[in-house]
Amino acid sequence: MKKYIMFDLDGTLIDSSKDVTRLLIKSLCDCGYPVAENTRIQIGPPLNQMISSVVPSISPEDNKKVTEYFRKLYKQDGTALTYAYDGAVELIKKLRDEGCKIFIVTYKPRNMCKNVLPKFFDGLYDDLITPTDIEDFDSGKSKIDMFKVLLKKWNTTPDNCVMIGDAGSDAECANAAGITSIGAGYGYAEEDDLKCADYIVSDVKDLYECIKSI
Repeated sequence: MKKYIMFDLDGTLIDSSKDVTRLLIKSLCDCGYPVAENTRIQIGPPLNQMISSVVPSISPEDNKKVTEYFRKLYKQDGTALTYAYDGAVELIKKLRDEGCKIFIVTYKPRNMCKNVLPKFFDGLYDDLITPTDIEDFDSGKSKIDMFKVLLKKWNTTPDNCVMIGDAGSDAECANAAGITSIGAGYGYAEEDDLKCADYIVSDVKDLYECIKSI
């Protein structure tokens, strides 16, 4: 079993979809972009991409305003409806008991992670990598760059690692970095999004056996 386990956060360890959706819709409406309360939002990509997917015509300046406003709202009330997937805490505890290092690699900015991680995974992970840790992240960088930071920091190599994520981009970036990928099929992925993942599981409870078998 590989000992360096990387987890995406939203859609992999936690379901934050209700909070993100309600606060993003409110942010858009309050910033002059009225959208329906039942607007479907694809959770997972960086926030600015989520905003653009809902309002394709939004200017970069207004996108930034909505992003900042959303983060303000999230800081005040961002985890009211968020919960950890059943079995996620127990999985991490079990992996740590077996000597694994647990890393969270997420597009959620570090200051937003501070609202949610202590609530569910306090003391249960070894490191956190976010876009905040990558210089000029908005200039076309991705989780590949985040993986590089983590590998260098922990003096390890891709063949010692596994990445678990619910988005196709998680698997694609892991593959590009030479890291084994597991698709969290229970998360926010659309149909066929995870087809490039090395493995796919349909439930958190299946993750341990998958990780152990690699």
